[in-house]
Amino acid sequence: MPPTIFNFFGLRENPFKINPDPRFLFMTDQARATSDELAYAIRTRKGLILLTGEVGTGKTMLIRRLLDWLAEQKMPTALIFNSHIKPEHLLDFILNDFGVPCASNLKSEKLIALNRWLLERYRAGQIPVLIVDEAQGLEPAALEEIRLLLNFETPREKLLQIVLAGQPELEIKLKRHDLRQLRQRITIRCKTIPLTLEQTHGYIRERLRVAGANGSPIFEPEAVGCVHAYSRGIPRVINVLCEHSLVNACADGSTTISPSAVEQAAHDCQLDRVDSIARILNTGSYSQTSLSDIGSILASVSAGSDSATEPAHRDRSAAAAPPSSASQHVQPAPEPVRSPTVAEVLPGANAAQSEVPNAVARYVQEPAPQPQAVPVQIQRVAAQRPPAPTRSSLLDILRLWGTSFVGDARATSRQFRRAIRSFETKRWNPFIRNLQRELHQLRISTARLASDPRWKQLQTRAATTSQASWQRFKSAMPPWLAEPLGIHQLKTHNRAQSGASSRTNRRRTIMDLRRWLHQPLNSQRKRAHTNPRRS
Repeated sequence: MPPTIFNFFGLRENPFKINPDPRFLFMTDQARATSDELAYAIRTRKGLILLTGEVGTGKTMLIRRLLDWLAEQKMPTALIFNSHIKPEHLLDFILNDFGVPCASNLKSEKLIALNRWLLERYRAGQIPVLIVDEAQGLEPAALEEIRLLLNFETPREKLLQIVLAGQPELEIKLKRHDLRQLRQRITIRCKTIPLTLEQTHGYIRERLRVAGANGSPIFEPEAVGCVHAYSRGIPRVINVLCEHSLVNACADGSTTISPSAVEQAAHDCQLDRVDSIARILNTGSYSQTSLSDIGSILASVSAGSDSATEPAHRDRSAAAAPPSSASQHVQPAPEPVRSPTVAEVLPGANAAQSEVPNAVARYVQEPAPQPQAVPVQIQRVAAQRPPAPTRSSLLDILRLWGTSFVGDARATSRQFRRAIRSFETKRWNPFIRNLQRELHQLRISTARLASDPRWKQLQTRAATTSQASWQRFKSAMPPWLAEPLGIHQLKTHNRAQSGASSRTNRRRTIMDLRRWLHQPLNSQRKRAHTNPRRS
């Protein structure tokens, strides 16, 4: 960007650069409290610190400020800004940033060298700090490596302080079951939030001051309101809007930024459309990914548990098949089923079933067999009354019933989860997006209405008319009614005369009130004396 554009507004440089320059840090109460919490956690050696916030709300700016403060305190620091590194390379980055020499490529030797270096820094009174930016992109294995680094400690204090900074997706990732040990070690949780309308005014004013503004207003108040409405208070989007607004105003030859210039900049940056930057930052689409991950995990667990029960049924069916080879030539092969056989449910029927293959064998050995021999024998055996079921058979029945009930419950749970995901994708998410779009348009319309000069003229005219009407009403009100009501009228006589008249009127009013109060009592007493029976 040519510097002449910003010189046109009397500025030395671009006040709305998106790179995290600590000179342009605008400290709100929330940002100051977050910075103090980070400094306190490091001084007291809390161990693991979590810093989260939405995209563009100033996390990297706070980290740069923290690094400057640590440099003033002469504390060794290591910054990891690439969160997509492999877990086995994480330790190499840490040793390189801390300046720990290690000639070996073995992980154990690197850990020994890092432990020795941390103990030396502890004896020297220094606090090494490891800062991981954009930590939401780290793999679970890398987060587990960071957890293992927290084991470098003395019986009293932690030797290494770790700051994990990332987007809200980091908090969702830390809720995984396999990362519960790391989640439990978090001692301090800090957050960054968007700016309010008043803070947006101060943010733009402070950046213009640092860039060399002479105090004359460059952004109109209504334009700042439009910037806040389009950006939703996110500092990075505010910088983009304000920079494009300056370029548009310079192209038009205007030294002040009007709401129309901000609207044109928002149109150029596609912030007035559905796929705007501010709307993407507030959709919360990352929650859908976590729900699908949880659904896939539960589905895999259910599938594994269902498959684990199938071999038992197959084994039982195979064990219940007739052991004789002669019966295979006469009877057809049974179809594989998963339901329990009679031998499983009623163990006493094994003796009756054992006679069936023997009868079939005798039928095969005899010459000129009768065609009805085998069916008659089978009917005779089947007609025998089996013995009563034992206690073990009842337990088997209950166990099989429980297995089938659990399978049905899992199938119902899977269908319910699919229905919820389908409703969320087809109904709920579009409804939320439409609602957010309508609220955004309503917010923009409200900001335009509040910044309209005709609305302000109407407010001024209404206030002037109401005051004039009230003055005329007070002047037309009689004095005997205005004084009890406490309404002071404008009089031309002096203060002494007004004070004397007010005291006279007050005395006359009190006398009239006393006369009115005592007159009914006196009349009642007269009636009581003249007619004592009635009283």
